[in-house]
Amino acid sequence: MKTLRFILIGILLGFHLPSFGIASFDATQVVITLKKSSQADSIGYNLPAELTKILHSKIMDGSLILWDGPTKEIKISTEALTSLEQSSNTLFKSSEILNIHEIWSLSKRTLDNKTTGFSFGNMTSSGAISYGFIDYKDIASLLDKTYIPGNANGYLNTTFREAVQGKQFNYEITQFGADDFKNDPTRAFELQNQLFNNSSIKVYNPSKDVVRFKTISYEIYKNENENNEAIFSSLSAYFIENLEYFLNLGGDQTVSYLNKNPQINLTKINVTEQYKMEKGLISSEIQSINFFVNGKYIAVDNLKTFPSIEILVKSKPFESFIQEKVYDFTITAINSQKIENMDNYEIVQKLKKGHWNRLLEH
Repeated sequence: MKTLRFILIGILLGFHLPSFGIASFDATQVVITLKKSSQADSIGYNLPAELTKILHSKIMDGSLILWDGPTKEIKISTEALTSLEQSSNTLFKSSEILNIHEIWSLSKRTLDNKTTGFSFGNMTSSGAISYGFIDYKDIASLLDKTYIPGNANGYLNTTFREAVQGKQFNYEITQFGADDFKNDPTRAFELQNQLFNNSSIKVYNPSKDVVRFKTISYEIYKNENENNEAIFSSLSAYFIENLEYFLNLGGDQTVSYLNKNPQINLTKINVTEQYKMEKGLISSEIQSINFFVNGKYIAVDNLKTFPSIEILVKSKPFESFIQEKVYDFTITAINSQKIENMDNYEIVQKLKKGHWNRLLEH
């Protein structure tokens, strides 16, 4: 612990510790604090906002224990939590403050950090309130198998565990051992910089080399663009020539089986496409297609049986042509985030170049 005291004394006195000079320290209890309102869109998710959503229902049904604090002396009942929410006019699910309790140790330039639990709070006109503490062990399995909802800049397959351990969010160190940094908050920033913005310190990153996914949903309209016309004319011709397939696809909801020469007015196509990033390589695959025919939607339930190879658009298979994006289209959603009035082609270029956390920039 002498080396730890050396670090803290050096920071306190204002010494700038070079990256090669930071010492090792033994297991130390640490609290880092996240504010929901301080999480940038570029992170791809909002951990304080999403974590309380998946935990609240389990607290209320009694399957998850909410404690008074890290020492776990008193269990907070559902009635007590509800009473606190009502008296403070706040909601646990809308917690502004998330405290992550961890144990850090530094040895041989490798930082080990282990999460031990979470505490939640909110701000009122009277000051801060605390709802309680949840032990990490009680929710480890849940966090490991549950994906955190991501915005347009996030991924589809980031688990809550990865989000917690990766520390890509905005946070402050609010306690390090016995020091709460209230006398000099700059020491906390210096410590954070020395540990996490230091090329000589190795920090475990669970997200490294993980295959990542995004989905984009977009609409293709029938218009005067040459390539749009080619898409719609090729599809309409195929449906007319293969009327039985069209009817079985769902076309019987738009035209009668008895009509041997039906009018097939295809005006819009909705597509959901999944992008994949693996070791720097980008690929994509169409996940779903809906056709708007004669005023009604027809969904392709099984893309494996959809004859995309038989349907040629300018001598190219339908799916390949759609993936090229050489026509007019409008992106309506990325992951779970709705999109409006954006530069569709710019977003696609960022997807193809791997700039996945910069699809939407403000």
